[in-house]
Amino acid sequence: MFLQTFTENLLTYALGRRIEFYDMPTVRAIAGDAAKRDHRLSAYVLGIVNSAAFRTSQETEPPKLKTEHSGS
Repeated sequence: MFLQTFTENLLTYALGRRIEFYDMPTVRAIAGDAAKRDHRLSAYVLGIVNSAAFRTSQETEPPKLKTEHSGS
């Protein structure tokens, strides 16, 4: 249960949104693949990066930086 919750939280952070019911097969697949790789952190990260949910998530526009202009 801990590893599934860990995977859900990691995926939530990576996607920038809450996990929905349709994400659960992805969560289970990532956790299962990571178990085959001795639960290495890299296995979880690669599982998320290679998941369809991560690859198809929409990118948000980065925040624009405010710059101060000097009045010379």
